Amino acid sequence: IATYGSIALSAALIWMISNKRLPEDPEDAFEVFSDQALNMIPIIGPIILRSSEGWGTSLSVLGPFEAAGKAVGRANKAIRGDELTSKDIEFILKNMYEAMAISTGLPLVITNRMIKAYKEGDPIQQVLFGGKLGGSK
Repeated sequence: IATYGSIALSAALIWMISNKRLPEDPEDAFEVFSDQALNMIPIIGPIILRSSEGWGTSLSVLGPFEAAGKAVGRANKAIRGDELTSKDIEFILKNMYEAMAISTGLPLVITNRMIKAYKEGDPIQQVLFGGKLGGSK
């Protein structure tokens, strides 16, 4: 119990220093403990947390964790009780696929082109050339 108490106390203090205020509602309390739980994961935890808050990294080897962090940041809306729109769900799925593709070697560019081609209704030129011939992307 002492270990969990000290983790909770340090999490609350770190959150208060970072946000320059006291936690005011249950959402703040959730943020305090979810942030600390992510930060406790060695090496990748802070990367996921920063990317869920919109910050990026410059190391390409951390790309999968950054993409997963972006998806986690958007998924937090649902955890907090907000309704996810279809664009939110598309963003989450796209970033989770990107994380999986980068880390396992699955094709990423052609998949993104196929999705864009499906949306725009011009599959051949979009998939093969990345856009309309003679035009901009």
